[in-house]
Amino acid sequence: MAHSSIQFPDSGSSHNPAALQLTFDRSLLRELVEEVLRETLSVLDWPIGRIALDEAEAAQACGVKQHVLRDLRLSGAIRAQKIGRKFVYTRTDLLEVLRSNQGITSGEVQDA
Repeated sequence: MAHSSIQFPDSGSSHNPAALQLTFDRSLLRELVEEVLRETLSVLDWPIGRIALDEAEAAQACGVKQHVLRDLRLSGAIRAQKIGRKFVYTRTDLLEVLRSNQGITSGEVQDA
């Protein structure tokens, strides 16, 4: 069983009784991180293993209608890549436009 330790000394002194020391099992930490990732991806409605979504899937994941995402792409407000006949969006590009709130008005966002 592999263990790791992290120490947070107070005021630079390793002899301070107020210093915090954490010890954890690496396999348990890995399980915890994987579970957090699974839960986060399920909340984001992003399929595990996918690096990009097509326009319909991306619009659904963002909670907007497909034409809103298309209009943002055509106006240059969001990046998309054309693969074959479809435009696809990466998670990074979708999150970037959502954070910047470019071109999305409250009337265009679907109620959850």
